[in-house]
Amino acid sequence: MKHFGKVDIFVSNAGIYFQCPVRNMEVEDVECVMAVNFHGCLYGILEVLPHMVERKTGHLVVVSSVDGKKGLPLDGAYVASKFAVTGLTDVLRQELRGTGVHVSTILPGRVDTPMIANLTVPKISAKIPPEQVANAIVGAILKKKPEVPVPYFGSKTFICLSNISPQIGDWIAMPKFYSSFRELATRPHRSSYDFVLSMAKCGA
Repeated sequence: MKHFGKVDIFVSNAGIYFQCPVRNMEVEDVECVMAVNFHGCLYGILEVLPHMVERKTGHLVVVSSVDGKKGLPLDGAYVASKFAVTGLTDVLRQELRGTGVHVSTILPGRVDTPMIANLTVPKISAKIPPEQVANAIVGAILKKKPEVPVPYFGSKTFICLSNISPQIGDWIAMPKFYSSFRELATRPHRSSYDFVLSMAKCGA
């Protein structure tokens, strides 16, 4: 604001990924993930929103996740945070109708970044390049799209099938659960706080 005098586009993309069965989680694990994934997004939005509303123009782009539409086993804390983000932007988009301020929610699958470098994923949830998400963001801004799953066809199909029948969505998610569960069983448990520290050290 001090440098440019205005904010035309604000992209919120904050996230840490933490896997643990819900029955083994601690409250601190969820609080840590929520602090980054949800509150990190919320703080930025609330900072620029009054300015955009006053100017009657602007575009908020919030990067959530497919996990913000359909929860997957072992991702309880992460899913909770992304459902919160998706819910917030869904409400915000409706509240801002007619103000000149637009809201787009980006719903990527597994993005190939250092955050999940060591995570094994099934073909149905194959990792996608960050450039694909970046292109989706640009497209959402240019066409003022409310929600953009990435990749579009696979993620959109998964979300729609899960909405029609949660049992079908659960069935699709099960291969991911079993592969992730086997991987988790072979490594020591880390709290989300330890995970944040390790990500900070590697510059992610």
